[in-house]
Amino acid sequence: MIMCLMLMFYCSMEPMEDQDHDQTRMSTMLNIFAKIGKDIRDGTERAACNYCSTEFAIGINPRSGISYGTSHLMRHVFHCKAF
Repeated sequence: MIMCLMLMFYCSMEPMEDQDHDQTRMSTMLNIFAKIGKDIRDGTERAACNYCSTEFAIGINPRSGISYGTSHLMRHVFHCKAF
């Protein structure tokens, strides 16, 4: 319940470009998600939900430069049936 309230707080915050804010949000997400290593297909760092084991891309794709932030992780928490 506390984690859910923290996530609602982060979702309601105005977007910020501050590097420290991004690291704080990622560290909060990593309490719910566990890093599982790099994908062998494209080298993208992956994380899995600790509750339902769904995998997600995190970090920056080394081939395309696409950044996978925390928005899709936060959306998952609100829709995860196991949470």
